[in-house]
Amino acid sequence: MLYTGAAGIREYFRDMAESWQSFEAIPVDVRELGDRVVAIIHRRLRGRGSGIDIEDKLGIVYEQRDGVAIRIRGYRNVVEALAEAELDE
Repeated sequence: MLYTGAAGIREYFRDMAESWQSFEAIPVDVRELGDRVVAIIHRRLRGRGSGIDIEDKLGIVYEQRDGVAIRIRGYRNVVEALAEAELDE
């Protein structure tokens, strides 16, 4: 799913609140790579309807310009996130 702009960020958090009873994101590694920042995140979630607990890791790549995030991409595969951040130009 693609979320754009400030309204998109609000929509993302509304969507998360609808799906998950609880959501915890813990950064375990953050790497600055020039105009990109890669964050490896450990997540703990509980399904709103099912009550099922899930734990996983994901990678998030933040592209920035003048200190402001201009694009944020999430990857379920941490290796893909690291490769994207280092190789994508």
